[in-house]
Formats: sequence, structure tokens, C-alpha cells
Amino acid sequence: MHVPQGIAYSVLSGVAPVYGLYSSFFPALFYMIFGTSRHTSIGSFAVVALMSGIANERILTKYVHSSNSTMSPTEIATLTPIEVASTLTFALGMIQFATGLLRLEFLTAYFSDQLVAGFATGSACHVFTAQLDDIFGVNVPKVSGPGYIFRRIYDIIVRIPHANLCTVITSALGIIFLYVGKDWISPFVNKRLPVKIPIPYELILVIVSAAFSYLFKLNERYGMNIVGEIPAGMPEPQLPNIRILPDCLIGAAGIAAVTIAVHISMAKMLAKKMKYEIDAGQEFYALGLSAMLGGLFPIYPVSTALGRTMVNVEGGSKTQLSSLFSCLLLLTIILWLGPLLKTLPMCILAVIIIMALRSMFRKLADLKRL
Repeated sequence: MHVPQGIAYSVLSGVAPVYGLYSSFFPALFYMIFGTSRHTSIGSFAVVALMSGIANERILTKYVHSSNSTMSPTEIATLTPIEVASTLTFALGMIQFATGLLRLEFLTAYFSDQLVAGFATGSACHVFTAQLDDIFGVNVPKVSGPGYIFRRIYDIIVRIPHANLCTVITSALGIIFLYVGKDWISPFVNKRLPVKIPIPYELILVIVSAAFSYLFKLNERYGMNIVGEIPAGMPEPQLPNIRILPDCLIGAAGIAAVTIAVHISMAKMLAKKMKYEIDAGQEFYALGLSAMLGGLFPIYPVSTALGRTMVNVEGGSKTQLSSLFSCLLLLTIILWLGPLLKTLPMCILAVIIIMALRSMFRKLADLKRL
């Protein structure tokens, strides 16, 4: 799941898809060294990716249009979304590490389940609307401000008559494939096997759709948007941009609250269920070090992913060695197989994101109990 979700959520973060592979690789590798939770899966997470994308756009807009910037015109011209995202990740790690140093883990007690669920569901609405243009293959102007979701939905509705038919059909087939696979095939198979086997439907969908797009030249013949070039090889480490670090610290504060709340609550729940202990203080250090060390590479902010974590549990994972095998697979793709994904349709990434949001929308059922 790291590969398809990492690539898909890079769209939410406002960076190129290849950076999703790096974002899934480096933080997970570092957390495996420093963390105490045996089951949590560190990597791309829809809510955090959306928040980082919003912060990324805000910081870029500020420096591009500001006349009082401390950066030179040349530095502003070369400022890229991934540079902002990696600096934002480094700033996130600083906040998480400082939280551990100041022993502020007690603050997580104030993040109630209802608060976290409400925030996640609200964010899911933003994520959902952000994917609709790729689902229909239409170009929608960017809007912001209060009520922008309704304006965006209106802009999409009026453009539906001009939707790309090939894109719509591909999106529908992708949704059907994931729905049938996860809700029908997996339960049927797992009932008849002594051990639950997680089937990587997202990865299968990515491989099949990329191959189909390549064979039938969907981009050239039907104008379907595709991912484009994905370079092979490891990225070079680079220090964060100190000039934009203060703004990144402001943007990272909200992201830190979400990542800490999600990670600590999930780690504690699994530790209690599996009968082992975690060190909450060490978890803050682990999150901080993973983000700061990861921020030296071109990545966007990540967090504990609820879906992938539960796949770890259901798959019988006992230690963080499962992350090692995931990292080895990611390393293979980064070094050699990444370019094969250049024909992957963008609508498939949108489908993966939307289908991953279903668990968040199910939280709406909790309103009856409130």
C-alpha cells in the first residue's frame, strides 16, 4: 500500500508523484530504528498530506507575491514546492522532538476520539472534493477562502458535460475494482483460509492501469492525464531552506498536533491489544527524528497511516521488521522500477484516495451517539 498511496497523496501535498515514493521510504526507515511501537506504519496519510499541501501553497504564495521577502528574486524564482515540503517536514520534526523534550505527552489526553474523528471527517470532505476534477478529467480553477468547497463543486458540475469520457470510464472501473475486491473478494477468501492474507488491491490497480495506459496510449489518443516521468535513483540529501523555516514552523504546528494525536492513540491502542508496552516519550523522539532526518531528503510530511497499520496487524506482523521489507520493496522501485509508472493515469490516483476515505466518512455514523 505504500507505493500507490505514496504516489497518490503526493498530489494532495502539491508535489510530483516521485516524491511520494521517497516520503514512504525514508521516514519509515528511520522510525524503525527509533520507535517503540511494533505495528504502526509510518508513511503517507491523506489528512496530513492535505494539510501539508495547504501550508505548501500558502508559503509559496507568500514568497512569490511578497515585496518584503528576505529572499532574493533569484532565490524566490528557484523556490519549489518540494523544497517547501521538505523544509515543512523538518520543521514538523523539530516540533515533535521539542514536544518530547518538554514532556508534553500529557497534551494527547485532550485529543478526544470525537475531536479526532470530527477533524478527520472534515478533512476527508476537503480531500474528496480535491479529487473530483481528476475523476472527471476536467480543468477546474483554484479557489480559496470560506465556502470554497461549494464553489469548487459548482465549478466541477458545470464542467461535467466536457468531462473526458475515457477518464470517467477508467475512474468508474477503478472504483468498482477496489470496492468488489475489498468488500467482497477479501472477506470471501479470508473466511476460507486459516490466516488472513491482505491482498494489495491498490498496487494491482496501479500496475494494471499503468500497463493498460501504456499499451493503448490513453494519453496520446484520448487526452487522459498521466503521472509523467518518474526518475530512477536515490535523491541527494539537502539541508532545509533556513529562510522559509519560520513560516514552515507555523504551518507545521497544526500538522504536528494531528500526527501526534493519531500516532500516540493508535500506538497505545495496539500496544494494549497486543499486550506490550510503548514508551510515549520515546515515540515523540522517534517521530521527530524520523521527520528531521527524512526532511533532509525531498519528501512531504507523513504520519501513522490507519489503514496500513491495520493491514500490518491483520497480516500477523509482530515487529517493525515488516517496515524493513516494505522499505526494500520501495527501494527496488525507487532505484529501478519507478519509470515504469509514468503512464499511470492520474484518475487512478484519485480513485485510490477517494476509496481510502471511506473509513473516515463512516465516522458520520457516530453523530447519532453524540
